[in-house]
Amino acid sequence: MFKKNLNNLLWIGGIVLLGNWVSVKIPPWEALPGLLILLAMVGIACLLNKITPFYVPLIAYISTVALICTLPQFPGSEIILRYVEKVSFLALCTPVVAYAGIAITKDLEALKGGAGWKIVVSTLIALVGTYLGSVIVGEIVLKMTGRI
Repeated sequence: MFKKNLNNLLWIGGIVLLGNWVSVKIPPWEALPGLLILLAMVGIACLLNKITPFYVPLIAYISTVALICTLPQFPGSEIILRYVEKVSFLALCTPVVAYAGIAITKDLEALKGGAGWKIVVSTLIALVGTYLGSVIVGEIVLKMTGRI
């Protein structure tokens, strides 16, 4: 299982480096240290997910590990941030969206059935809710910091 996960992470890393190069023009050799740091964070989160006796979604572990590693109190957080900032968020999202598309096409028959329209409606509600929530939080933070 570890070998399969490592293989997937390496493929995703390659796609991220290529997407980063194309979208923000940062050469792969400059973004590689930041990507390796991000992949290490994912690896630590996967390990935590395996060893904890209770269920927590993997994304919660990934977010927590990344948050802790980038706190100003964490040793070396400045170095981590310096390298990670060279990896575009959009380049990170590209393989995730591609994987989601592949996963959906595997269950195309289920989507064509009765559940298809319900999935579309719930997805739209989730996207709109997430967008509006982000806008509200962003507006509040920008006003509190005096940026607008």
